[in-house]
Amino acid sequence: MLKPKKKYCLICTKKKKNMLVIEPCNHLVCFDCLSVWIATHEMNCPICRTNIKCAYGKEKNGEIKRKIILQNPPEIDYGSYSPPKGTDEWQKKLARLWNYIPKRVWIVLFQYGVENQIIYSLIMKILSTKSKTDAKHEIDKLIGAIIPSFTDQLLDFEIPAPKVVEDEDDDYPSN
Repeated sequence: MLKPKKKYCLICTKKKKNMLVIEPCNHLVCFDCLSVWIATHEMNCPICRTNIKCAYGKEKNGEIKRKIILQNPPEIDYGSYSPPKGTDEWQKKLARLWNYIPKRVWIVLFQYGVENQIIYSLIMKILSTKSKTDAKHEIDKLIGAIIPSFTDQLLDFEIPAPKVVEDEDDDYPSN
């Protein structure tokens, strides 16, 4: 395994502390860029399009600090969830992004350690039938007490999925 050093991300070209090595191709990208890529594309390396097995970061002593085994969303009939048909801006936005949302929801759940298809199905049903305020309230009731920041992270479709582990030490700013 290669040891990721604090280098420039090949995608955003910024010097980042949260660098990951992608297996099997060994390309080096930051967690932020990889999260956005995986949420919006297939499970392929953003550099060479090789199928991603996993990605990892390492401590200075060589021990693995973070290993992310990437999984595709479960086999779910996405057709059973229709995009919202409302006229408010949030429902229009969801309708435009609907092809991306099922995978995004699964990734956010997975990164919080919630790999439960029932919760996934309930969230998808809420998103497809409720206004933003009602969806936030219902998702908060469902999982917000366990993971307080979950609902805000899930409903903000403009930002990448959350980081699982932060790097502790770094000389560089994260952006």
